[in-house]
Amino acid sequence: MNGTGKISFSEVFAAELLDRLRWFARLRWLAAAALAIASLLGPRFGWPSVWPNLAIAGAAVAGYNLLAIANIRRRARAELPGPNLRALAIRHMVVDLAALLVVIHFTGGCQSPVLPFLVFHMAIGTIMIATRLMVLLSAATCAGAVGLFLAEANGLLGRYPLDPRLEELGSSCGLNAAVLVVLVFGMVYLTHTVTGRFKQRGIQLH
Repeated sequence: MNGTGKISFSEVFAAELLDRLRWFARLRWLAAAALAIASLLGPRFGWPSVWPNLAIAGAAVAGYNLLAIANIRRRARAELPGPNLRALAIRHMVVDLAALLVVIHFTGGCQSPVLPFLVFHMAIGTIMIATRLMVLLSAATCAGAVGLFLAEANGLLGRYPLDPRLEELGSSCGLNAAVLVVLVFGMVYLTHTVTGRFKQRGIQLH
């Protein structure tokens, strides 16, 4: 309960949030395995840029996930797991999104097939934490993605197109970036519209 005598969002949904963090940890294992496999098999399909870059990213994701799982278990054993649980969820999401941007960089940048996973994370995040925080996180994610695309376009970062023929399609990056921004914020709004009333109802019942 917070200083105003009202039960906070984190306290009401502590058990559910812990379950979702565990679910995210399981997904992270799948992501690490997928990155390792893609890194090994990619060169055989004409994608030389994925080795060893995605293997390193996969190892980093797996290492972080070990720490994340230990943190979740420690929080689950606590007598009151609710306090600061939202901050833990936000840290996990920030690291996941940063890892996604690294993977996007090494799989074609603005042409990357991994871009839709950014939108997927927005939906899951809006379910897990307050929408106003997701709006801020969405803005930071879009800024990071656009900054990445600009750095690649201006030669500040190397370019790693999966298909060399797509390297000449730089003019489409602006359109892809705009579509990404619309989808990211649109997903937050749509998910909030669907789940917001359920969250508020849960708080009222407590």
